[in-house]
Amino acid sequence: MRYPDIDRAYANEAKLDVSVGLWTAFGGSVTSFMAGVAGLKRHI
Repeated sequence: MRYPDIDRAYANEAKLDVSVGLWTAFGGSVTSFMAGVAGLKRHI
């Protein structure tokens, strides 16, 4: 038996998880980049 509505819900949830993961990784790299720039400025 196929339940298209459930499949669609799982697909949407998976897409949400992926985009949350991407945004988290992107935000983390931006944060560390900014921290690195701030650290460099402190040293100069």
